[in-house]
Amino acid sequence: MNRRTVLRSAGTLTAVGLAGCLGNLQNPFEGSVRSPIPIEITSEADRYYNVHIEAYERGSDRKTYEKSVAMTPGQTASLQRLDGIDQLLRVVQLDDDYEEVAVEEVAVTANTQYVTVVLSDDGVEIQRGSADAS
Repeated sequence: MNRRTVLRSAGTLTAVGLAGCLGNLQNPFEGSVRSPIPIEITSEADRYYNVHIEAYERGSDRKTYEKSVAMTPGQTASLQRLDGIDQLLRVVQLDDDYEEVAVEEVAVTANTQYVTVVLSDDGVEIQRGSADAS
């Protein structure tokens, strides 16, 4: 074999090998970008409450989020963001003795852009904004 044939064969084998690798590299980049979802809590209550927030991935029930915060009347707090995946968000409002006052659950999807939790003396309300809303 002469040198040109060896180099041509090596070049062809390299190109074929890289083609297989490049095809595999494209797979992780397919799909949609999932943005983190900001959470804000506002207290419209006349007294102090503790709030416990948990989120569970839908389908596997894997816990994806857990945060507790103490809220005083008129206070607003921004919390660590949720992952932008399909999950169930559960908010528990607790009194001074850590007794449940109210529990609210909502579904959060990759299209959800923000979550606002509003506390009152009558309970808890969860509001969501999504890209699907018109």
